[in-house]
Amino acid sequence: MKDEFHTAINTISRFLAFRNLEKFTRDHLQKTYSLDKVAVLVVFGNDLPCVPAVACQAYQVGLCDYLLMCGGIGHSTEILRKKLRENPLYANCNLQGGEGDIFTEIARKLYHIPAERILVENRSTNCSENSRFALKVLKEQGVEYPSIALLQDPLLQYRSYISLKQYLPKDTLLVSYAPFIPEMNRKMEFDNRIEDLWSKERFYELLMGEIWRLRDDEKGYGPQGKNYFGHIDIPHRVEISYDLLREPLKNYLGRCE
Repeated sequence: MKDEFHTAINTISRFLAFRNLEKFTRDHLQKTYSLDKVAVLVVFGNDLPCVPAVACQAYQVGLCDYLLMCGGIGHSTEILRKKLRENPLYANCNLQGGEGDIFTEIARKLYHIPAERILVENRSTNCSENSRFALKVLKEQGVEYPSIALLQDPLLQYRSYISLKQYLPKDTLLVSYAPFIPEMNRKMEFDNRIEDLWSKERFYELLMGEIWRLRDDEKGYGPQGKNYFGHIDIPHRVEISYDLLREPLKNYLGRCE
């Protein structure tokens, strides 16, 4: 059962951590989209410090013109603050404000990115608001965006991608790049050697909750439910994995139900 359990978890994780670019490098941008860089790299709010770090490193090597840090105060904010308070790397960072403000502080203090190259959206509290408010900031600042790359918590990447895509002009390229692909081994430990990942409880809650939300039924976020986005075809292997995990992880569906 343990082998089936960890395989099912990894199957869902790989689906949610959606990438339409193999690696976020100049070579892969050129090969896949004939681009040297994107106009704007957007980071949606979450509680993983490694996500803004990957975005900042991308800026430093010239993979975007602007960073847009998004997120107000929501479910993830205090979790993020706690991780940062406990890590001496962030000792000089101001942790007040929304997630967009905190990510901006990290970008400026740790990565020395010029203030004029960072845009901030600090009012959104969900994927739809992340998307709509981010585009409003770009419009207000007069920033053109023929191409955008999106980074998010890998478990939230797919839903964030489809949310943002529905608000973009048809001719805007949207690159989805999960900063890493979560992997759990047979000991039910993360194989990813990254600091400040989720607690097991938080991971299971996000993993199970995302499939719940992506489903197009009366309880999901698709047209037959809350109608936040269009119909999503969830692969059969993912549905099978989700059904396998429903009973052992049923307690982590509480927030959805």
